[in-house]
Amino acid sequence: MHIGTQKTGTSSFQAWGGANRAEIERLTGFRFYSSAWNKRSMIEFPILAVRPELDLPSREVNHLWITPEVKREMREHIRSQLDGQDLIISAEGLSFIRSAEEVDRLRELLDPYELDFIVVQRDRADFLRSYVQWMKQSNFKPSADPESCRYVETDSWILDFDIFPKLFPGI
Repeated sequence: MHIGTQKTGTSSFQAWGGANRAEIERLTGFRFYSSAWNKRSMIEFPILAVRPELDLPSREVNHLWITPEVKREMREHIRSQLDGQDLIISAEGLSFIRSAEEVDRLRELLDPYELDFIVVQRDRADFLRSYVQWMKQSNFKPSADPESCRYVETDSWILDFDIFPKLFPGI
């Protein structure tokens, strides 16, 4: 499970993995997970695992079509991908995970797979600067609510990268 914080090249990695699925599988035996909703960002994982009250960008953009039926279809699609073969899954939105309960939801989605995590992060100030720029380009307005993932002050919880080793042992 590859989790890249925003602006660490995750989208490029996902595009490369998607374009080279057959070669990756041939050379490594790993299958690159294929999303049915967004070929690049694998939005089903953050939508289903990250705390439901969080204003995730993927939820904000897609709020009209993410119904209980769509969530059921997402779970079914994930199950259809679990064929026992080793998988590579890359989901940037999982960088918003901050609790053991969210990690448990992710593990439940992928049960019975044993998960290994790779979390990519960058310097907090550089991350925040590029994240704010990305928000502007994507027309996401900053929030004054400290609980929001759109809260971009220097005391924002989105800058707490120190929690990742606690949530994802072994990284």
